[in-house]
Amino acid sequence: MFNAHNNSCAKSGLAQQNNKGFTPLENSRLTKINHFCGNQKNVRTNRNINSLTGFTIIELLVVIAIIGLISSVVLVSMRGSTGKAKIAKGMEFSQTILNVVGSEIVLALNLDGSATDKSGYNNNATLYGSPTYVDNTPHSVIESKPEKRALALNGTSQWVRIPKDSSLKPTNAVTVEAWVYPRQLGKSQFILGQGCMGSHRDYYIYFTSDRFRMYACNGIRCDAISSDRITAINRWYHVVGTWNTKETKIIVNAVEFSTASANSEIVYSGSSIYLGRYGCGTTTYLNGIIDEVRIYERALGSSEIQQHYAEGAQKHEIALK
Repeated sequence: MFNAHNNSCAKSGLAQQNNKGFTPLENSRLTKINHFCGNQKNVRTNRNINSLTGFTIIELLVVIAIIGLISSVVLVSMRGSTGKAKIAKGMEFSQTILNVVGSEIVLALNLDGSATDKSGYNNNATLYGSPTYVDNTPHSVIESKPEKRALALNGTSQWVRIPKDSSLKPTNAVTVEAWVYPRQLGKSQFILGQGCMGSHRDYYIYFTSDRFRMYACNGIRCDAISSDRITAINRWYHVVGTWNTKETKIIVNAVEFSTASANSEIVYSGSSIYLGRYGCGTTTYLNGIIDEVRIYERALGSSEIQQHYAEGAQKHEIALK
């Protein structure tokens, strides 16, 4: 019967195209057949639509709800992963520096429960005031590594000293690097370097209330550069200071700040290297944690720094800024 209807519809369509010469009665019959055929087409069209979608409104709402739940879980996970990726990239950046200029490193303190220098120059450190090794390290943010440690300083009576040595006195260029975990703002804190502040000698990284700062001095004046303001404490910062006769830089979490150098050399006071307190006096103690301390006898160039950072960013897929 369905085929008969189809044949009738086909014939009526053809007849409708050539309806001249039909009587009124025949035209009336053709009109009824065409009306029936149109309804049949609508029914088939609706069936085709239903078969294509296959979802009711309730089913679609359930799917949307599930997608929303999954999205919220992913976003929470990404927030936690962002901090880990930043630390991971900083650690990779630090290791890249060590690999590229390893032959020019003059101090390497991993501070993994020991203050032994790994550079080959035997610039071993001595701890004062009984600072403690802790498991809060840049590595621990990424994954648990029981063998890794960092050195915690109390900000009042603890510091580290490395005896003076000719290897620690580069004259035309220097790179100073450390991971720093400040626990206090609004206070001047010495991080790493030689000499006496105010003597216009030596080189050092300093935390001036709320900014990291690099100094390199020639006995008369200091080339100096500051980072942007630091507003968050109790988190790790990767700090690299570089100086040569052309530029002075401070790089914090791979963000670079630079200025033209005025000095042609670094002049030394004969002081030791200090961590957590400057050499002359008993002020400017660091209240925080320090790790992975490095000094190199050359300055990294901007292209090197950007390349190292880009390599880390590509591998970890999140910008460290």
